[in-house]
Amino acid sequence: MPCVLETIADLHERFSDLGEGEIWALADEGDAAASYFLWTVFGENGDLNAPDRDLLVGMLKDSAAKGNHLAVSDLGLYLFYGSQGFEEDREGGLELLREAADMGYRNAIFNLGVIHEFELYDLERAFDYYLAGAELGDPDSMGNLSACYEDGKGTEPNAEEGRKWLMMAVENGNAVSQNYYATLLRDGEGGFERDLEGAREWFEEASETNADACFNLGLMHIDENPELAFEYYARGADMGHMECMNNLGILYKDGQGVERDLEAAFQWFKVSASLGNAMAAYNLARAYGNGEGTKANHTLDIDWLRASAE
Repeated sequence: MPCVLETIADLHERFSDLGEGEIWALADEGDAAASYFLWTVFGENGDLNAPDRDLLVGMLKDSAAKGNHLAVSDLGLYLFYGSQGFEEDREGGLELLREAADMGYRNAIFNLGVIHEFELYDLERAFDYYLAGAELGDPDSMGNLSACYEDGKGTEPNAEEGRKWLMMAVENGNAVSQNYYATLLRDGEGGFERDLEGAREWFEEASETNADACFNLGLMHIDENPELAFEYYARGADMGHMECMNNLGILYKDGQGVERDLEAAFQWFKVSASLGNAMAAYNLARAYGNGEGTKANHTLDIDWLRASAE
């Protein structure tokens, strides 16, 4: 079973120097990779009612039928979850994911682990998939395998193995694991000595793609450097992190690390509260009640107070 297969990033790099017409020509000639590439550019997350939708879906299916591991894996996920406009077919989806896994595609192996852990509740099978993916060098599988050993999910608890795989995930660029490792260093837990500087470094490493790391960096810097904390909260908010959004609102409201702006504070409280953050709902209620950044509205004040208590 091959260990290294083309990734989506590899595919985009391969076609980066070609014009759109050239890629369409390759697809017309039966190039499975070109067909899948066009699906990712024009079909995935696109308008389900677009006039070329059926053509693009057909190209994805044709690419999968020709054995392109990326297409096989993606189609399997779409079928299992009933996403991207595909009707849910869990058995069909699992069959395709197993096919991609048998080709050695690490992402499919990882996703099978996730499905067995969180959808099928078969922790032993999930552990087996994470172990298989980790042994093929997949950082995401390494991170989840570490959690299995740490929590005894699908296997006997083994702190030493958990730390081993955690560090491998960290060193191989898994941002979730990097953030978790940084929290352990910050708090001196998990068998690691307290190391605030090391924690900062790993939070920073993870923060490019991990919103939790942005939130943690904001917390670490809020007292000594509120301007920097604002930057980290803003980065996390852009990634959709509810707590970062609420904390941005607080900084705008108090004029801490940024010029005071009650309207901006109100908007961040509103976005965070709409996503379900209870503290933001309370702050939004106070904004309505006091007329801060918006017109006073005591009906909405009461509504959001109730929401914050739910």
